[in-house]
Amino acid sequence: MDAADGVIFVSPVYMYHITSLLKNFIDHFAYLVHRPKYFKKPAMVFIHRGGMFNEVITYMERVAKSWGFSVVAKLGIADLDDLTPNYREKSIKELQRETEKFYNAVKTGKLPSPTLTDLIGFRV
Repeated sequence: MDAADGVIFVSPVYMYHITSLLKNFIDHFAYLVHRPKYFKKPAMVFIHRGGMFNEVITYMERVAKSWGFSVVAKLGIADLDDLTPNYREKSIKELQRETEKFYNAVKTGKLPSPTLTDLIGFRV
């Protein structure tokens, strides 16, 4: 992550949460919550499968932000093979839009300003 221009956090939903491998990775780097170091790096959260996207996306976004990342794109998509043609097409367009946001943030280096809540969290 130190050498990356940006990071994409990806996980399927297993039993209403991320995979155990990603959870172990997050737990291993838990100290970054106290010493965040990725303030100038964009991140994307991409969760697939299952239907509990919002809770898992919120969790991953909180993790990435607590490490200092600017989450510039986030998306949850069910397994594309199981979708109706219309929903599949809509999901692919959403994926393209969000990956474009991430790519542009990496390319230009322009990141969104932190929210007041973000600033308070880092000051406390």
